[in-house]
Amino acid sequence: MDAPDQEIFEYAIAHELIIFTHDLDFATILAHTKLKRPSVIQARVNDPLPATLGFAFCEALTRFQSELASGAVLTILPSKTKVRILPL
Repeated sequence: MDAPDQEIFEYAIAHELIIFTHDLDFATILAHTKLKRPSVIQARVNDPLPATLGFAFCEALTRFQSELASGAVLTILPSKTKVRILPL
């Protein structure tokens, strides 16, 4: 989606979507607003393309499904995955 971060954020809330991103902007918005939604998945890796990230992404979705459904920031790093429950 080619839109400002705030517009993407509001769209995700309105449509109950999870945001997938390669930057930190959405977690920063959540930290400032103290909201419980939307959940955000951050890929903090050099290559976020599906061929490289696919397995880690699918594994994280399965492992943290309930946290994402309730509101969380999921960070996928090269060596591990972290989850923080919202609000931050």
